[in-house]
Amino acid sequence: MKILNYKVLLILAIIFAGCDKNKDKNGDVEEEFCSYLDVENIDKTFPIVKEWLSAQSTDLSGEQILEALAEWLKTQPCVIDAVVVCSSCGETASPTGEIIISFEDDGVIKDFIFELSMVNPLEVTGYREYEEPVETFCMYLDVENIDKTLPLVDEFLNGLSADLDEEEKLEELVAWLKLQHCVIDAEVVCLSCIQTNPPGSEIVLSFDEDGITKELILDISMNKPLIAVGYRKYDDEYPAPKDIPFIDYEYHRYDLNWKYCHFKWIVGEGEKIFIINSHDELEYYTNCSSNDDHLEIDFSNRSLLYFFGGTGQSPVWTDKIQFLQISDKEYSLYVDIKCGIFHSGDFWHILLEVPKLPQHVIVNLHLNIQAVSF
Repeated sequence: MKILNYKVLLILAIIFAGCDKNKDKNGDVEEEFCSYLDVENIDKTFPIVKEWLSAQSTDLSGEQILEALAEWLKTQPCVIDAVVVCSSCGETASPTGEIIISFEDDGVIKDFIFELSMVNPLEVTGYREYEEPVETFCMYLDVENIDKTLPLVDEFLNGLSADLDEEEKLEELVAWLKLQHCVIDAEVVCLSCIQTNPPGSEIVLSFDEDGITKELILDISMNKPLIAVGYRKYDDEYPAPKDIPFIDYEYHRYDLNWKYCHFKWIVGEGEKIFIINSHDELEYYTNCSSNDDHLEIDFSNRSLLYFFGGTGQSPVWTDKIQFLQISDKEYSLYVDIKCGIFHSGDFWHILLEVPKLPQHVIVNLHLNIQAVSF
């Protein structure tokens, strides 16, 4: 019995000795990492990070390892914070992951981005000093100008890797929004929950305006690529974007059966939406063989939307049209145009009959032109 007790004590002693050794090793790693974490020596932390990465399970995905690395960095006593910015940045064959790491250097808080190759195994490839992304975003982040941020959001979404699915791109967008210094918080509150075609998702965006926290919903169309549709109040004063029915007259310059009327090509006004709310306006935009040839539209209850454009390739045809109401006086028109590969110019005229639109309404045009081969 005593021999057995001695064996148990010996095993426990070995375990505790191992624990102390690991503890000492972890302490040495922390001390070494922090000794190099300054502007001049930060590249000397790479071998330490590389050693940590090599010890990770091969069963984990690149994204999981990136998140774990950020958590490990946070455990270093010299690190203030570490945040994964994106796990698949850029349209390259070897996408990169990015982690922003914050630390204090001579009493000044510094932010640097660690760049990692996401090809298994992960590897630190470089670093750069973090700069506030797109200052113009925060310049426009107020109730009156916030729509000017939509092109900036679209630009970010278009720059994401094509390997990401729509849900992953939405997560990347939320992470990017949180990096804006003017944003308090951003959160996906519904994923493809708006029953449109394509479906819509919602992000609640919180920001400070004149000392008051404001909350707006950013509506995202889950198209390919994702598109920022618009903002609306979080208190549900406005409804969620909804499909508006329309009649597509499918007017084309070769169609001679359409009342013998032809819409005018207004120089300098291509790819601009014209809202027609009266017979006088309809006559202004069209040339007809006689007054009797105009469309019979009840303008007391209906409106017409007309726009035209052209491309250097042919033939041209309309693939998909969607008309959404964003708020009481804001709508979005999505049009997918397909064109052939022949290098001879062609153009399109699109005429839609819709429910009556109020005065001073805004209709945003989202035009997607794609060349296809036969």
